[in-house]
Amino acid sequence: MTGEVKKTHVIDVDTCIKCSSCYEVCRFGAILKT
Repeated sequence: MTGEVKKTHVIDVDTCIKCSSCYEVCRFGAILKT
């Protein structure tokens, strides 16, 4: 995942291993599965 403070972050689909850790650690609930 890349991004800057107070800006939109992006999950790099080329390096994502689909472990779902990002869903668990996002304290804002801002990550959606599509």
